[in-house]
Amino acid sequence: MYLGLVGTSHPSLHQVEEALRENTEHFRLFYEQAPVAYESLDANGSILDVNPAWLELLGFDRNDREKVIGRSISDFIIPDQHTLLDKRFGDFLTNGKVHDTEYDLQRIDGRLVTVSVDGRTGHDTQGNFQQTHCVLHNITERKQHERDAEIQVRRAAILLELPQIADQLDETGFMQHGLELAEELTSSLISFIHFVSHDEQDIELVTWSKHTLQEYCQTVHDKHYPVNDAGIWADALRQRKPVVFNDYLSYPDKHGLPEGHAKLTRIISIPVIENDKVVMLVGVGNKPTNYTALDVESTQQIANEIWHIVQSRRYMDALATSEARYRELIDNMSDGVAVYEAVDHGQDFVFKEYNKSGERIGRNCHEEVIGRRVTEVFPGIKELGLLTVFQQVWNTGKAEYFPSSAYQDERLLIWVENYVYKLPGGEIVAVFNDITERKQAEEALKESEEKYRLLIENQTDLVVKVDLQDRIQFVSPSYCELFGKTEDELLGYSFMSLVYDDDREKTVKAMQTLYRPPYTAYLEQRAMTKLGWRWLGWVDTAILDEDENVTAIIGVGRDITDRIQAMEALRDSQQRYRAVVEDTPLLIGVYLPDGELTFVNKAYSDYFGKTPETLVGTNFLELIPQQDRERVMANIRTLSPEAPTQSHEHQVFSPTGDIRWHRWTNRALFSTRGDTVSYQAIGQDITDRKLAEIEVRRLNSELEERVADRTMELESANKELEAFVYSVSHDLRAPLRAVTGFAHILANRHRNNLNDEGQHYMDNVVEAGNRMGTLIEDLLQYSRTGRGALLMRPVELSPIIQGLEVTFAERIQTNHAKLIVDEPLAAPLGDATLVGQLFSNLIDNALTYHEADTTPVIKVAAKRQADQIIITVSDNGLGIAPEYHHKIFQVFQRLHSQEEYPGTGIGLAIVAKAVRMMDGEVKVESTLGEGSRFTILLPVAEIH
Repeated sequence: MYLGLVGTSHPSLHQVEEALRENTEHFRLFYEQAPVAYESLDANGSILDVNPAWLELLGFDRNDREKVIGRSISDFIIPDQHTLLDKRFGDFLTNGKVHDTEYDLQRIDGRLVTVSVDGRTGHDTQGNFQQTHCVLHNITERKQHERDAEIQVRRAAILLELPQIADQLDETGFMQHGLELAEELTSSLISFIHFVSHDEQDIELVTWSKHTLQEYCQTVHDKHYPVNDAGIWADALRQRKPVVFNDYLSYPDKHGLPEGHAKLTRIISIPVIENDKVVMLVGVGNKPTNYTALDVESTQQIANEIWHIVQSRRYMDALATSEARYRELIDNMSDGVAVYEAVDHGQDFVFKEYNKSGERIGRNCHEEVIGRRVTEVFPGIKELGLLTVFQQVWNTGKAEYFPSSAYQDERLLIWVENYVYKLPGGEIVAVFNDITERKQAEEALKESEEKYRLLIENQTDLVVKVDLQDRIQFVSPSYCELFGKTEDELLGYSFMSLVYDDDREKTVKAMQTLYRPPYTAYLEQRAMTKLGWRWLGWVDTAILDEDENVTAIIGVGRDITDRIQAMEALRDSQQRYRAVVEDTPLLIGVYLPDGELTFVNKAYSDYFGKTPETLVGTNFLELIPQQDRERVMANIRTLSPEAPTQSHEHQVFSPTGDIRWHRWTNRALFSTRGDTVSYQAIGQDITDRKLAEIEVRRLNSELEERVADRTMELESANKELEAFVYSVSHDLRAPLRAVTGFAHILANRHRNNLNDEGQHYMDNVVEAGNRMGTLIEDLLQYSRTGRGALLMRPVELSPIIQGLEVTFAERIQTNHAKLIVDEPLAAPLGDATLVGQLFSNLIDNALTYHEADTTPVIKVAAKRQADQIIITVSDNGLGIAPEYHHKIFQVFQRLHSQEEYPGTGIGLAIVAKAVRMMDGEVKVESTLGEGSRFTILLPVAEIH
């Protein structure tokens, strides 16, 4: 009767134990494997607990919880938000909840993550505060997308703005303005531009931005210096690619800065490359946060545009200067005239006449030369060969042209050309011209033309020269490349045939303006290129002769398709924005720092039952209950250029006078100096959600109380069950020993007095008593498993396996078994006694359950995978059918009769219980007749 009671009670208590285990396991798995970060703080803001998702969010290892516990949460929030944290945390403790509160957290690798925090405070049964419970949502990517989109729109506007302001400023002023735009776009505090020499060996500081000069840099140093003397920012030239130093102060190879130089914390240095040469370096620095790839891209585009605009302006200025020099040279040229009379039978000639131009050319005066021999006045004439020409003309009477040659004597060195002819009276006349200046100009022009040619051939802008009939006289290589034609194919070709039909009329009108001052025009037109129809922007200039008549037209153009498309996209975006603002069901408003509304959309005015005209000019605070107004304005005043957006919830008056709940997202707009200009706000009615949240909190509170009560009941039942099993098993041992003892006495002393049937029954009694003793011992072992205090520490498996080899040596030898250990064995975190017990039971089973004619082979391995140790024990035994896999770890589950294989069915139950006690997991893979593979998952132990 007593044993029957045990069998009847056991299933109910086992179900209780399993329910408790499953409930605890579910909670642990949810807490440890939840993808959302969780943190718990005390009243001082110190961390009480975090889950693995929180550690991963901040860049810690999942096992680094002890490095975080006890630290202040402010250690992980950027310093700029500490004041805001103190205010919000105080409100949190007061109100008992927080929702959608945003913070910027500093990861251990230096990167920032933006999170939205939802939480509530926890209290004991007396209502005393115990800890906070907060969930952190990673919204970094969303916030970064918002910031990147704003930067890209502003960048497009800047790239469109640069060409428009270029003509309004001088070169330095234009470059400084471009730097200021780059600083604004990248949130930088300093910027600079350097030009690079043609051989890339020297650097010239062109300018700092005005802001840098006024606020940060008072040093005076050479503007020209070798590249080798430049700091690490010049790596952009050395490496021919942008370089970024987000921790400049700790960089080991920096050269240091001269006294008075702007202090550097972060810097981007960008190379402008043209024709495979670095021509300019542009840098921005001291952004409050790390520079991003978008900052590099934006700075690169602005730098490229500045270079192209400056070079285009220089080219146009050089072209105008060259034309002015050419006209001045032509205007100042004049001819000298001298009349000679032959003497000594034409061997020499005497001056008879000499004009003012001759005086200027010959550097003498009329009185000094008249009557004197030409060989006396100009002794170098014979060596020049001009005297021979005089003699030939005097002898033959045939005029000759003496080409330009260099005349030289002790007094004079000039280049001259002469036209010599004979007068009817026998005199000869030399019309000569000092072409020294022209020769020098030719050399300079040759050099200038070479530079011009190189500039044109390497210019990315399009250059074309046309005559008055629109025929092409010259094209640059870039022009040929864009239109996919050779120079020969384009020369003499009418450019108008390439122009889009609808743009030809405005092209003709623009070119007509070139015939009157200022002889320039700007034109945008579409043309058929090898890429299809493209928008081209042209700066056309008329070429004038000395009478200011137009002789040809030079056009300098650029493909502006991307700019045009960007402008069209911007217009479309603005139209879509207006449509979205007016059509959205969200409430949208714009207000000044004092709360005065300057704009509301239709949804806003409809919600409050007023017209937009009635609302504009009023203060939005009038729509909010008095008790919420100060809190709302306090939240809004926390917005800054570094944290320009913020969301909060508050109550409002509906048109009917009811109190409703709203959620608003505010964005502050700032001037370039950082002053708040206005605020944009987007809101929606969340009254239904707030009421639902209140109901959910009420239900959650009830659920938590029920779970706590049920957990206490399960824990109590489990303890009673363990005590009962232990007590029953222990108390059974005394009567069982008496039964088996007397049975052995009868078998030993009176066996011969029994017949065969009696001896058979006596043997059965002895065998049953032995089996019952083994069963009780196994029950006691199962009950004792995990009752003592667990000592969780790194467990070296090799000594345990070696000890078991000694323990099972006799059985291994008897069965001719093989125990194969895959060394090295990774060390798990666990209790050494329990680990030894589970290995002992698995090896014992492998030595027991095998075919009689089969040599047992047992393989043991332990490998690390991520944060777990995977232990495997496999054998080639009988195997287990799949339908029994889920039962074998339960107590008294046997798959074979006692006569076939001895055992009690508790060994694998002890293995499962030991693994659970060490927060592990055990699984089996087995096929009937093909052996079994047991896999045990335990936490990894770091051994130092």
